[in-house]
Amino acid sequence: MLTVWMAGMALVTHTMNPLEPKDATLTQWAESAAQDALTEFGGKGLTRDLFSITIIELDPATGTMKAGDYRGNDPFYPASVVKAFFMAYGHKLMHEGYKPSDEFKRAMNDMIKDSSNDATHAILDYTTGTTAGPELPAKEFEAWKEKRQAVNKWLAALGYTGVNACQKTWCEGPYGRERLFLGPNYENRNSLTSDATARLFAEIALGKCVSADNSRAMLEILRRKNPADHSDADFQARAFIGKALPKGAELFSKAGYTSTSRHDTAYLRLPKGEHVVLSIYTHNNADKPDIIPFIAGKVLARYGYGS
Repeated sequence: MLTVWMAGMALVTHTMNPLEPKDATLTQWAESAAQDALTEFGGKGLTRDLFSITIIELDPATGTMKAGDYRGNDPFYPASVVKAFFMAYGHKLMHEGYKPSDEFKRAMNDMIKDSSNDATHAILDYTTGTTAGPELPAKEFEAWKEKRQAVNKWLAALGYTGVNACQKTWCEGPYGRERLFLGPNYENRNSLTSDATARLFAEIALGKCVSADNSRAMLEILRRKNPADHSDADFQARAFIGKALPKGAELFSKAGYTSTSRHDTAYLRLPKGEHVVLSIYTHNNADKPDIIPFIAGKVLARYGYGS
């Protein structure tokens, strides 16, 4: 544990990053998969700085994890992957006594299962006490912005770094106070790393995110059908990491994509008993949907699945 003073705040206790130090073997696997991806897609626009990979192996018996990465601390606009962090914060509030309404529960489910932006807006309204609307007077706007930092403050106290999770996700907006909150040049956009996202999924998988009961509930929302076993698996399963899975694997994931971003993070229970979290982020290559399944396949080959 590390205790520090934060400007303008009370004493805050931080949990050390459980992904450090990195495991040499898993880092070599991530770097090898990255090199394979560059060989395959380098002539089509993929460059070294436009993607990242984090691999975490979990031991549920001991509750421990070890991680390796390729550029795992590089920041990316996360698109809808950030919704997993909003889900976790909602569960933190419920654990502390917040009584969710049926509408809250419906929005939480739709935010993850269907990746609904409208549902995401509702969850941030519920959990941070902020709403969209016209511009606010300066003093009111400062108070509004402070409330919207709730998720970031919680994650910082847990030792997360490389995270900015304070913005709603949009199809065509934002406008008014939401647009001003992004900053003139969108400098306050959401931002995540594959390391931070993989850590969140690993802690959920191990029952360490908020509580064991809350972690189990989050896993059920993240659960998706394995495309190798189910012809009706959803898009987030079929078009991302799930596309590379062998038969018999269990999939718990959250994907995100825009015209420039394409990402996925998944907790995998593999047929021979391995528990693995894989997080892959790509930028400016959203028109190449095969990159993420390709990388996932290379990682899974290390465990003896596929080629």
